[in-house]
Amino acid sequence: MAHYVNIDDFKNQRYDSYESGYKYPFSPGLELMVQRKFLNYLELGSGISFQTSKFQSHVNISYGYIHRFQCTEISIPLEARIYFPQKNNNRFFLSLGAYNGVQVGVTSRIPQSVGWTEWKELEKIARYSTDQFFTDTYSDIGYYWKLNEKEGISLLSFVTYRINATWLNTYQERIHWGIKFSYQFKTLLTD
Repeated sequence: MAHYVNIDDFKNQRYDSYESGYKYPFSPGLELMVQRKFLNYLELGSGISFQTSKFQSHVNISYGYIHRFQCTEISIPLEARIYFPQKNNNRFFLSLGAYNGVQVGVTSRIPQSVGWTEWKELEKIARYSTDQFFTDTYSDIGYYWKLNEKEGISLLSFVTYRINATWLNTYQERIHWGIKFSYQFKTLLTD
């Protein structure tokens, strides 16, 4: 769950009915990774990552409207994971990598007398661009619990930084953080 929020907006947020649904913006996601062990303590991995997020902004908005955005991102992660040795098979790890991806869906809503309605002309929003590709640097720290010879679970905390920003980074932070829970299993391909 990555925490998408524009910090200035969040600090100045008014708690009226228009904004209450966006008080704590989270973005759920799903990730599938294949990792290959190269040394007893080093794994390299890649896969596919999907997440969707909602956020709202008052910053630099055209026509004076507050906008609520929803976007979906798909990316390909590349990462290296280093495990720290311990006496048992439960161990700490550190990962570094990058996520290259694309925004596959962006919608915007504005407040109207009847409620929130979709803003159809995205190109009229300040700083709109058709460039939807992004690259995030990625780092995490976590802990792995071995369940049996082929299965394990891990819990980790991560931080990403968006290197090449899309136009939506006018309205959301480049730095995102979150927590991941993962289930890991070995197959014949990785033994």
